[in-house]
Amino acid sequence: MIEDDIYLGKKPKTNDIIQGVINDCYFLAAVTSIVNKDPVRLRKMMTSSGGTLTVNFHRLDSTKEPGQQWVLAPVTVDHSLLHVQVSGTATPSVAEFRVGDEPKSAEWFAEVEDDVLSITKEAAYEAALWLPLLEKAYAKFQDQWGAYGEGKGEDLDAGKRAAMEAKGFSEEELDIGYELLNWGATAKVYPMFFGDAAGDWGYHETQTESGNADFVDPTLLEMLLQQQGVGLEEGQEVYLDTLTDGHAYSVLGADLRDHQNQPVEMTLEEASVDAGLRVSAQLSTITVRNPYGQDSEDSFGTREEEHNGVTMMSLDEFQRVFPVYGYSRVG
Repeated sequence: MIEDDIYLGKKPKTNDIIQGVINDCYFLAAVTSIVNKDPVRLRKMMTSSGGTLTVNFHRLDSTKEPGQQWVLAPVTVDHSLLHVQVSGTATPSVAEFRVGDEPKSAEWFAEVEDDVLSITKEAAYEAALWLPLLEKAYAKFQDQWGAYGEGKGEDLDAGKRAAMEAKGFSEEELDIGYELLNWGATAKVYPMFFGDAAGDWGYHETQTESGNADFVDPTLLEMLLQQQGVGLEEGQEVYLDTLTDGHAYSVLGADLRDHQNQPVEMTLEEASVDAGLRVSAQLSTITVRNPYGQDSEDSFGTREEEHNGVTMMSLDEFQRVFPVYGYSRVG
């Protein structure tokens, strides 16, 4: 692989994000959402040079004034990746990575030994190493500053601790970076990337009405509109994620349609008053992405053959499949 070229096509892509054996879907869902909105922004946070990657995370310093509490906490890791032994073979234990279909360069070598001609081709490929290296940097960050940069030990996020203890993690494992990668809240990841620019965040239960396929959750509709920039101030962005069976997905976007299948334009006030009158839950669609990528086996929505984890589903189906969704406001 090409040294220090850790991207396929010079920048991160959502297709590069492929979850491995670590249960860090919450983190990868947030990274997917950031890349989906602005891949260049994420690249600016990372510097690869001389076989190392430095990521400019932020951590919480509660001794500082509000609005200035998230301080830079750069983390540097080398380009090696954690492996485990499986049936005598070293297998990557981290997020997977894509490799380019064609080499960027190649050289041929010929050698004659004992009247035998050997011909060797040495090819250099681009590889999307940025993702497993970012994951490695996040593990080191947690080793130093805790799950979300808010502290370790007694200061470890209570929700994070409870989730891991419920999965059987020991007190010692709650102090190890790669173990802390497991289980977490997507919405709490954004301050580590955006610092004090990350504002309010939270989770909502998805509303439904039994037997009513035309019902539209007004709060969810408002969030989908805000994700598109409706009602936001300049420089503000809203990131959405969703959960089913304890697994996090990124909400990449929505195509809102009325009952005549025409695009809908509406204000947040209109959404809260007459969501179901203006928007069709059956004709509107939401696009989500599973961090497992091409290996995801979701039973809902529709996918192309080369879907890379991307699923399109009706707003009605989304409301029935995903009982909880989260939001994070940045800017």
